[in-house]
Parts: sequence; structure tokens; C-alpha cells
Amino acid sequence: MSKKLSAKQKEENEEIQDPKFMKAVDRVFAKLQTRVAVFDEDRADCFTGVKLFNFLKTHKHKNIPKFQNDEEIIEFANRMCLTGLVGRCELSQITQKLMKKGEETRLILVPHKTFNTFDVNDKYSVYIWIYKGSQTSIKFMSFGLIIGTIGICLIKVWPLWLKIVVYWLSLTMLVTLSSLIIIRLVLFCIMWTFGFRGLWLFPNLLNDEISFFETFKPVFGKGINDEQQQQQ
Repeated sequence: MSKKLSAKQKEENEEIQDPKFMKAVDRVFAKLQTRVAVFDEDRADCFTGVKLFNFLKTHKHKNIPKFQNDEEIIEFANRMCLTGLVGRCELSQITQKLMKKGEETRLILVPHKTFNTFDVNDKYSVYIWIYKGSQTSIKFMSFGLIIGTIGICLIKVWPLWLKIVVYWLSLTMLVTLSSLIIIRLVLFCIMWTFGFRGLWLFPNLLNDEISFFETFKPVFGKGINDEQQQQQ
């Protein structure tokens, strides 16, 4: 049994090290539109099987192979799952209840019983990226972060015009964010007085578990965390 398991792991490692396959996966990772979700108490990028299937069927990217039929697309998607680059999940019970009510909610995912499989016909399954993208880009971003930190520490030697630009940008952001928070609080108090409790302007504005653009959705309503606490 142990010999069979080792052989299987060796085969999966060889597939992961296949440069053409990994280039294709990296391109899919970069171009496929995803939604932010929570999996195992951590942030994850998720998508549906149909979305991945349609993307692979209609793509125009040179690093992704041109598939001759639907079977080849499903085989490619299955290969991503089998090699541990993509995982199959399903919505948690709380998320399902909130979505049935038509409420905006954060997607909380739990592992599917067949985590390393792909089924385009299962409309209840959601897939997450376990693959974290090209390590080269991460290294460049880390290097840029270090350079940026050093640059901030050397603010005393900056030219005067750069100091003025940074000053006004910082002041504009501070005034804008402070004004928005105050306006939210005033509107919340007014709505609370008239009996509409828990309603906020940009309710997810200070939620750090979702993407930047999702913090402005919905414009007016209850926050994602408030809805889930109320459901619990």
C-alpha cells in the first residue's frame, strides 16, 4: 500500500513540474475571474465549475492549450484538482440559508467529500485556488516592499516637491475616510432613531476579509458579519 501511495505522489509531482502545464495553470490563475470567500478560516479565491469550463473553452491566451472537445477541457480541470492546485468545496449551511433569502453574504466554504475531483455538472460545488501563483512575482513584490520601506525611512532626504505631494495625498485620504466614517455614523443614528436598526452606508467599508471593491457593496444595508451573527 505504501509503495502504491509513493508511486501516486511521484506521478503527481511529475505533473506539477511539467513546465507547459504549469504555464497554462499560471495563466488561468491570472485571467480567470474569481470571488473572495472564506475557507478554513482563511481567505480564498473561488469560482464555479461552469465558469472555469467556459473560460477554458473560449479563451484566447497563447500559454493555455486549445482544446479540441469538452472531454479535454474536463481532463485539464481534473488534472488541476488531482495535483492539488484547485480544491472542490461547497457552501456552508449558514451561507446557503442567507443566499436563499436573497441577502448579500460572505461565502463560507467547506471541503467537498471528493475534494480532488472536478464535476462541471454539479451546480452546488465551488472550487478554490490552492495554487498561490508564480513565486517569481511574489519575490519581486517582496523586494519592492523592502525598497519601499527603506524609501519611507529616508523621508528626510526626499526632495521638497515629493514631500509636498505625499503630504497632500495623505491629507486627502485622511479627510475623505474620516468624513465618510462620520457620515456613516450620523446616518446610522438617524436610521436607528426611526426604527431601522443595523443599517449602514457602505456596511462592509471596514471589513478587511473581503476585496477592495466588495467593501463598497452594497451601498446601503447590513454588513456581512452582522447578517451571519444574526443567523447564528
